[in-house]
Amino acid sequence: MNRLARFTPLTGAIFAVLVVISAVTTPNNPTAKSSGAHVIAFETAHRSAERAGAVIGTLAVVFLIFFAGWLYNSIRETDSRALGIVALVGAGLVGAGLLVSASITWALTDGPAHYSASAAQALNALDYDLFLPMIGGLIVFGISTGIAVLREGWLPAWLGWVLIALGVIAPSPAFVVALFGTVAWSAVAAVIVFARANRAPAPATLGGASA
Repeated sequence: MNRLARFTPLTGAIFAVLVVISAVTTPNNPTAKSSGAHVIAFETAHRSAERAGAVIGTLAVVFLIFFAGWLYNSIRETDSRALGIVALVGAGLVGAGLLVSASITWALTDGPAHYSASAAQALNALDYDLFLPMIGGLIVFGISTGIAVLREGWLPAWLGWVLIALGVIAPSPAFVVALFGTVAWSAVAAVIVFARANRAPAPATLGGASA
């Protein structure tokens, strides 16, 4: 079990890889102001790619939750336990936003030719602008986890400051930077913790506590 637990932090890296794959393989969606006819034509032409991106994005959320669970389990063993709970909630908000977006994409590609132009336009506008849950989640996750890093020192301090900064800029026009920056942070943090655990004589835990 302890050997398996050493690999748990890597769920953060897997989450990051899946997000990148989903972003790369999914074509740029129509904007919120696109006509219904354009949306129907787009979803018909790119049905397979859109659905593949939605499935990969869903898998990414699964690994995000596992990574957030590992973070919570680690932080709760320190004096920053409350921050661990907040970080877990924040990750859940980000995951919920991504899952709802993936669900709308799936609905749009489920026989788009059968939608009326107004229905297709409405669903597309909802999907395009569905970022508020993710913004809230990024703020909560970034600031709480960043403070925990600075307080407990279980990661380099600069990673804590970077994550706090990403949380702060999330509600700004730099939302995309905050989102993908947090994704990249998860991968970097996962690799650092995994490398430290493999160098240590026993599984690494925060604050020297037993996991």
